[in-house]
Amino acid sequence: MSINRFNEFGIPNDLAMIRNKEHFPGDTISRITWYKKQDSYVFACTSWDGTLRVYECMSLNIAPYINQVASFSFDAPLTSFCWVKEMHFFIVGTADGRVIFFDAQQKTQKLLNRHNFGIREVFFDEENEMVISVDCETSIKFTSFTTGESKVINVQFKISCVDYKDRFLALGLSHNKVCVISLKDINCDPIYANSPSESYIHSIKFGDSPTECILGTTDGRIAMARIEPVGTYRSKTYDFKSVLIFKGHKDPPEKDARDAALFPVNDLIFTKRHGYILGISCAANRKVAMWSLNNKQKFREFTLPGVVTNIDMHPQKDLVLAATGYDWHEGVWGLSKVDYTPGIYIYAYKDDDFRNFELTI
Repeated sequence: MSINRFNEFGIPNDLAMIRNKEHFPGDTISRITWYKKQDSYVFACTSWDGTLRVYECMSLNIAPYINQVASFSFDAPLTSFCWVKEMHFFIVGTADGRVIFFDAQQKTQKLLNRHNFGIREVFFDEENEMVISVDCETSIKFTSFTTGESKVINVQFKISCVDYKDRFLALGLSHNKVCVISLKDINCDPIYANSPSESYIHSIKFGDSPTECILGTTDGRIAMARIEPVGTYRSKTYDFKSVLIFKGHKDPPEKDARDAALFPVNDLIFTKRHGYILGISCAANRKVAMWSLNNKQKFREFTLPGVVTNIDMHPQKDLVLAATGYDWHEGVWGLSKVDYTPGIYIYAYKDDDFRNFELTI
C-alpha cells in the first residue's frame, strides 16, 4: 500500500470532494446513488433539507473533484429517490409520506400515492412500470406508473431497512426477522425468516444477484445471507449463513473500561471484484471498512471527516461514493459532540488496495 495515499488521520489524500460550499446539501443525505448517462456516469442524492441534487466527478490537473450539475427543492424533507428510465425522471419519497414523480426538465411534480408514515425507500420496477414505496412502519405499496392503481402489503413487523434488485425485495424487520418478496410472484406473498444475527437489523443490501445479501446491525456487525430459491422463491432460516465480519470501535470513555463502543452499520455494499467477494460498510465512527468475504479479512479501512451515513459503488466497481452527516446514533445529545456538516466524497480503488492480500476462494 502506498503510504502517501493517506494522511496521519487515515484520510485518503486523493479523495474527490465538492469544492464549492454552495453545492453542499444543507442537511444529512438520505440517499445517494449512481446513474449511467450514455458513456459516462453521474450521481444524485436526496437530503433532509428537501433538496435533490445531481453531481458529476470531474478532473482538473489530474486532481478529481465533484461538480454539481443541478439542484431542485421540495416542500418537505426527502428520504429517498430513484431514477425512472431517463436521467431527468425521478421518483422521490418524503418524510410526510408522499411519493412524487418529478420531471426535472419540466420541473413538474405529480403525486403518485401517499403513506400514513414517512417513506423509507422507493424503487421502480421497469418490467411492469410499477413504483414500489416502503414506509417506516409496515406498509409496502405497489403503484402502477400508468394507471395509478395501488396494491398494499402489510408485513408483520416494523420495517427497518430494504433493498431491491432484479424484482426482489429484501427487508430487515423488527424482532430479528428478514422478509423476501418476489415481484415475479403474482400475489407478492412475503416470505419470512429469522435473521442470522441477534441484533437489530439496521441496513441490508443485495449483492450482484438477488440470491445473496448482507445485513448490518445496530451493534456494528455484518452477517452475510445466502437466499436460495425453492419453488417460486422460498427463503428458509437455514438458507441464511451468518458471517460476523465488522465491528466499529472507538476508544473507551475511561482507560479502565473493558468494552469499546459499537456503532450501527449505516450502509453496505456487497459485490465481486478482481476475484474477491467484497463487503464494504460504513458506520458512525467515521470509518469505511472493506472486507473479503472469501476469508473474512479486513484489508482496508479509511476515515472520513464525519459520520458516514451512505455509500454506493460505481457500476464499474472502481469508485466508492460516500456521504457524511449525522445519523442520530447519540440522539439530540450527539449534536454538540459530532460534526454533522454534510459531505460527499469519492474514493478510487488502486491496485495497491489488493496488494499482499491473500486470495482464498
